[in-house]
Amino acid sequence: MRLANESHYELPPIAEWTPWEGTPSPGYHYSQDLSATRVDLLLSGRSPKVVLRNAAAADMVALRYVCVKARDGASGACVVRELPPDQEAIRQFLERLPRRVTWCGEGLPALTQKVLLELLRADRESPSADVRARVLEEQHQVCNSCGAAFHGDLEWDHIAPLRSLCTGTEQSYQAICAACHREKTDQQANPARTLVSRTSTRVWREYVETKRPPPLVWSPHVHSETATLCELDVCRCRKNALAHCAYDLPVLCPYDNIEASRPGHIADFSFVELSGRGRCSALSLLPFVGNM
Repeated sequence: MRLANESHYELPPIAEWTPWEGTPSPGYHYSQDLSATRVDLLLSGRSPKVVLRNAAAADMVALRYVCVKARDGASGACVVRELPPDQEAIRQFLERLPRRVTWCGEGLPALTQKVLLELLRADRESPSADVRARVLEEQHQVCNSCGAAFHGDLEWDHIAPLRSLCTGTEQSYQAICAACHREKTDQQANPARTLVSRTSTRVWREYVETKRPPPLVWSPHVHSETATLCELDVCRCRKNALAHCAYDLPVLCPYDNIEASRPGHIADFSFVELSGRGRCSALSLLPFVGNM
């Protein structure tokens, strides 16, 4: 759900970019050297915002400057980006594709995913007469969404959006009224597509739906008065790992599995089964409080 609802930001087609000529103007521009472009802007008294590829690598991907009408003759955002060195090879590659893919200046990884999703996209099909008769009979001649009778506003809708179907997948239909169809279309107006991660049902059940580990509470009345007061917190508990993930990828992925531990191999999450306690106190065994 997190990946499906993530916000998508798409650049305008690269055909709409204009070459950088040294004077800021609203719109998208491309430059051969972003560092030199930034120096020119700073020397002219303008301070552009630097857009980095990621926080770990100080690699500039764009410069953003807000034009002021009193100084630049126009108002609006001026964005300068650097074209990839293999831009001509990318153009030739896109021209040979069986489908039209608009290049918006993305790098090779993002463009590869964009092409993959476009090639996997299913073509729109219309239900046959037999399918229409069968669907109407199953719906008892009423809208499958609101249950109202049709009054000349019957429309055929793909139950699963085409952007989520691959080529060759069977398309299922429902008969709905025009108002419900319009409402569903508005809700699915975001054209961006993403590869949503689906994890194993068994892994999800054992990881998420198992009993929560008990809280680690220090009981001062159990120990001596000279014991040092301390507080223990499980920072990487399962709930926080899912709710406050520090990485772009989800905690659970289709490749995850629950396996027995092997000497010398450290897993992402280790489930420890504590054996006999013996005469050890509960404090000395912390944070091991049982099977977890």
